[in-house]
Amino acid sequence: MSSETAPAPIYGEGGGKGDGGGGEEVDAAKLQALDLPLLLTATVVKGFGRGSKLLGIPTANLDMEQVGAMVDYWPNGIYFGFVFLRDQIYKAVASIGTNPYFKNSQKTVEPHLLYEFPDDFYGEELKFLVCGYVRPEASFPSLDELVKAIRNDIAFARAALEEPEWKKFSSNNLGWTKSVAC
Repeated sequence: MSSETAPAPIYGEGGGKGDGGGGEEVDAAKLQALDLPLLLTATVVKGFGRGSKLLGIPTANLDMEQVGAMVDYWPNGIYFGFVFLRDQIYKAVASIGTNPYFKNSQKTVEPHLLYEFPDDFYGEELKFLVCGYVRPEASFPSLDELVKAIRNDIAFARAALEEPEWKKFSSNNLGWTKSVAC
């Protein structure tokens, strides 16, 4: 899949601390080793319920047993890419990490689809093509600051996914939606 693409792009905050303080240093070599884009395939499961209710930004929490250990080696942070769900492709931004504001202990993959769905899709298979990295995870002094950062991540992802190197994945003609999980 990734043999025709450039090394993993480092966008946003890149190798530094995230906005809001408390972020982790990001190892640029670790990011380059990811060789993005990479495909994650898993069932959507119930999360903590904070995305929709508390933040107003619903996420599709992926079954971490199905995702597997691959993301254990990824730098925690915010990523962008495309999701294939219900025979459609959508832009997405995702938290891959432990969500330091909420002090989670387990790493999760939580894509936010840049489309408003009228209903939930728990139990459905979701394919997430991770294309690039936005910034490291960070803790924020307030919930408002966290929401502001997420809204900035969403705007960044929308713009980045319009770039030709990524926009080509927004159609089914490259076949990634039929690929086997990495």
